[in-house]
Amino acid sequence: MAISRVSRRVTNARIRRDGNRVRNSILLALPPNDCDAVFKKLEFVEVPTRFVLQEAGPIKFAYFINSGLASVINEEGVEIGLAGKEGFIGRSLANGFSTSLMRVIMKLRGSAYRITPTDFADALSHSAKLAKNLNRLAVHSI
Repeated sequence: MAISRVSRRVTNARIRRDGNRVRNSILLALPPNDCDAVFKKLEFVEVPTRFVLQEAGPIKFAYFINSGLASVINEEGVEIGLAGKEGFIGRSLANGFSTSLMRVIMKLRGSAYRITPTDFADALSHSAKLAKNLNRLAVHSI
């Protein structure tokens, strides 16, 4: 039984050429041919506690949370959601918008893969699976 758990962890992880392990479930779900188009545009960043990933307003970067926990806060300052390694910050970009009403702050330090809005749009155009997974995430968040 323990062997299958170890085996599952190994198959559910990718190590990028830069040596950083990918733990984000959205990125892990991409087929290998999509990975090349998407991964080359991602920048690995360490994210400390209380780091602001996104302010309300123009989106500077989208983030695929790799580890840690982020808090999504609405315009009234109320926490309305959490994002971890299964999540994505910058959902407005996936819907064609360049701004967001939400503020997102890292609650527990971790890491993420970030991408500029321009590179994100390019990655979406090269990966139907990425677009599908982000749409599925949006539907399940409602």
